[in-house]
Amino acid sequence: MELTMYCPQCDAEYKDNVQQCADCKVDLVPKENRTVPRNDDDLDLVHVFSTRDPGIVALAKSLLDEAKIPAMVRNESLQDLFGFGRVNFNPISGDVDFFVNSDDRETALELLAEVSAQSPS
Repeated sequence: MELTMYCPQCDAEYKDNVQQCADCKVDLVPKENRTVPRNDDDLDLVHVFSTRDPGIVALAKSLLDEAKIPAMVRNESLQDLFGFGRVNFNPISGDVDFFVNSDDRETALELLAEVSAQSPS
């Protein structure tokens, strides 16, 4: 009997006793242990935080990472454009904005509440 195996990262299907995904280099799992990769188009991102302070950006990212809350951060790399650097606010790019999935909104807001009070307007 031929067993169908799947890659847990890319969901590729394998047969004939293959044990590792050729692309991802991870061990394959049987169908009953398979999880379908999440499609990022299904995410419902909501804004949870903005700041101009690069130190606060790092702190906010650290808090979300520690809580295992994925976040999209907008304008962070733009802070270095046009010679302004990260000394303070870059008037061209604006604030650094944090977005999380709507399911994580309440937890993220709680984590970032104290950080938000420290952040310059």
